[in-house]
Amino acid sequence: MKTPVACVTLVRFAAVGPSSACPGVVTNGCTNHGGYDPDHKVPGDVLAMVNELSRLTVPPRFTKGDADLRRGLQLSIDGFALRDQAIASTDPNASFTASNQKLQEALVALHLANSEFPADNAPQPKF
Repeated sequence: MKTPVACVTLVRFAAVGPSSACPGVVTNGCTNHGGYDPDHKVPGDVLAMVNELSRLTVPPRFTKGDADLRRGLQLSIDGFALRDQAIASTDPNASFTASNQKLQEALVALHLANSEFPADNAPQPKF
């Protein structure tokens, strides 16, 4: 089975985390462009994953987890898109606040989804 592009992108994004010299994701050479590149790729990759999921028929026992998973993924897309706007902006403060709120909401929804899948067929590893 091929690993979805969005999963690979999210792992790569996580690897470009903050450092003491460069808070936020802008750690690639400590430049806005270096931080913008992974931020810019994530929303499109997550959207591709959502589109792939949309082609699947969801069995009834997975519908609640699936709905929260999709909500979390959409909130992630929105949050990363807001981060893109903030990085590209000359005055990004308001956008970073909004993106951080969206990404926090996404995290809550994804954790909720993770807990809603039946124990005999839950995603592994658990969040």
